[in-house]
Amino acid sequence: MSLDQEHGIGSNGRSNNGTPPPPISDGGKFQDAAAQLREAGRNLSFDAIIVRIGPMGIYQFIRIFLILYVFSTTVASHGLVNIFFASYPEFHCYVEEFESEPYMSYNDSVRYSLAYPINSISVMDNTQIVSSCSMYSPLLDINDTDTSEWDTEPCVNGYTYSTPGKGLYRYSVAMQWDIVCDDLWLGKLSQSLFMVGLMIGVLLCGTISDSFGRKPMLFILLGVQIVVSAVTAAMPNFYSFIICRLLIGTTTASVYLMMFTLAMELVSSEWRTSVGMACEAYFGIGIMLLAGIAYLVQEWRYLQLVISFLPFPLLFTWWIIPESPRWLMTKGRYNEAWVIIKKIASTNKRQIPDDIEEAFLEAMKAEDKHFPLADANEDTFSKTYTTLDLFRHKTLIIRTCILVFNWIVNSMVYYGLSLNSADLGGNIYINTTIAGAVEIPATVIAIFFLAKVGRKYTLAFLMIGAGVACISTVFFSSESTAWVAVTMAMLGKFAITATFAIIYVYSAELYPTVIRNIGVGFCSFMARIGSIVSPFIALLGSTVWVPLPFIIFGAFAITAGLLVFFLDETVNKPLPDTIEDIKKMKRALNPEPEDVDKIEVIMNPHTKAAPMLSTETSM
Repeated sequence: MSLDQEHGIGSNGRSNNGTPPPPISDGGKFQDAAAQLREAGRNLSFDAIIVRIGPMGIYQFIRIFLILYVFSTTVASHGLVNIFFASYPEFHCYVEEFESEPYMSYNDSVRYSLAYPINSISVMDNTQIVSSCSMYSPLLDINDTDTSEWDTEPCVNGYTYSTPGKGLYRYSVAMQWDIVCDDLWLGKLSQSLFMVGLMIGVLLCGTISDSFGRKPMLFILLGVQIVVSAVTAAMPNFYSFIICRLLIGTTTASVYLMMFTLAMELVSSEWRTSVGMACEAYFGIGIMLLAGIAYLVQEWRYLQLVISFLPFPLLFTWWIIPESPRWLMTKGRYNEAWVIIKKIASTNKRQIPDDIEEAFLEAMKAEDKHFPLADANEDTFSKTYTTLDLFRHKTLIIRTCILVFNWIVNSMVYYGLSLNSADLGGNIYINTTIAGAVEIPATVIAIFFLAKVGRKYTLAFLMIGAGVACISTVFFSSESTAWVAVTMAMLGKFAITATFAIIYVYSAELYPTVIRNIGVGFCSFMARIGSIVSPFIALLGSTVWVPLPFIIFGAFAITAGLLVFFLDETVNKPLPDTIEDIKKMKRALNPEPEDVDKIEVIMNPHTKAAPMLSTETSM
C-alpha cells in the first residue's frame, strides 16, 4: 500500500470521499518521509552531475557535432537563399516591335538606342548605358537624332531578360514575377518578412520548449518546416510566396534555438562557450552548401524543393537525440532523466558516483509519490523577474542599451554583407562561398581571443574593424577593382561573424543569473530589427549608389564598437547572481572614500570558487 493510499489520499491529491485530506497525525512520520524525499531534489544539480559523468565526451560529441549542429547547416540555406531568389541579369522593357521589321534587321545596339533612353555613360569604355525601366513612346525612327523632347513610359508590357552569364543565377523569383524597377523593394520585403518570422519564432520558442520539451518540439517543428518549405515551391504568385517565407522564418528560428538549447544543456558550464561558438562554423558550412546547390540547381522552384528536403534525414535521428536531462529534472521527471544520465555515463566510460545514484533513487521515489521536490535555489531566486528588471538599475540600463544597439547592428551588418554579395560584382556563387568560408576561421579566432584578450576589447576592435572594412569598399567600386571590394567586404564579414559568436557569451556574462535568460532573450529579439531593415539598406545600392549600404553598415559598426568600451570586462571575473550583486560589484570598483576600507572579497556560492567584490556599508 502506498503512502497516499495509507492515508486515504486519492491520485488527485484529495481524500477518497472527494474532500481535502485531514491533517496527518502519525507522529510526524509522514511529514518526515516527504521532507526527506523533497530534500533529495536539493542534492541533484545537473551541472555537478555532468562534470562527473563526462562534461564533453563521446556521447555529447556524436549528438552535438555529428547530428544537432547539422540542423544549423540547413537553417543557413533558408536564411540566405534570397541571395539567389532576388538576383537577376541585365534586363530591359519588352518591346513587341523588335519582333518585326525593320527592327529585326538592326543589331542590339541600334535597337536599344531607338527604344530606350540613355541612362548614363560607362566610365570604363565610354559606351552608352540605356535605361532598364523605361522606353520611348512611340519608338524612335532610325533618322531621329533629337530625343530631348521624346515621351517615355514605364515598361507596360513587362520585361525581357538577357541570358544570365556564368556567374549569375539563371531563373529567380525576381525574374518570374518581374520584381525589378519600381517593384524592386518587394524582393527585399520577402527577406524582411522572413526575418519577421524569425522574430516570431524567437518569442514562441522559449514558451513551447519550456512547456513541452526540447526534443519533441524540435522534431515536430522541423517536420512543419519541411512541409511549408516544400509547399512554397508551388506558390502561384509572389504574395503567397512571401507569406510562406514568413512561416518558414518562424519555424526556422524555433528549430535553430531548440537545437542550440538542447546542445548547450548536454555539456557542462565550462564547455558551453566553445561548444556554443562552434555552431557558427556549421552555419558557414551551410552557406557554402547553399552556394553549391544553387550552382547545380538554377531554377528557383527546384532549388526551394532541394533545400526543403535537405533536413529530411534528420527526422530519423529521433531515436538518437535525447530529451534534455536538465529540462526533465526541472520538471521533476527524474525517472526519464536517470535513463539518459546512465546512457551518458556508459558511453563516456564513466562510473556514476554512489552519492548521485542514491540521490536519484530518492528523487525517483518522490516522483512516484507525486511529492514536489524543493528547488535548490528557491530561497534566493523565488522572485519572478520580467523584462522591466533590465531597466531598474543605472548599470543595467547602460548595459542593456549598449548591448541592444550592438545586437541590432551586428545582425544588420551580418545579413547585409551576406545578402549583398551579389552587388559586389564578380561571380555570385564564388562570393557566397567565400562569405560562408570566412565564418569557420572567424569562429576559431573568436574562441582564441575570448580567452587571451577578453570579451570587451575583442568585441570592440572586431566591430570597429568590420566597420572600417565595409567603408573601404567605397574606394574600389570600379569593375577593374571589384575583387578588392569583395576582399574588403569579406574581411568585414569575417570580423562581424566573430562578433556574432562573442556577443552571445558577453551578454550572458554581463547579466546576473536571475535575469540572464531574460536579458539575452531580449537582446536576441531586438536584433531582429537589424535583420529586418538590412535588406532595405542593401536596396540603396541598387537605387541610389552601390557603395552606400557599405558606408551605412560601416558607420553603425564603428559606433557600436566604440560604445563597447563603456562596458565592463568579464573574463576571469565572477558572474553576478542577483541584481544586488551588480550593485555591490560597481560599488567595489568605484567605492566612496569612506567605504574603501570596508571592501572585502567574498565567495559567490553559485560560481566555481570565484571571488566577488562586496561592499558593506553601515546603516
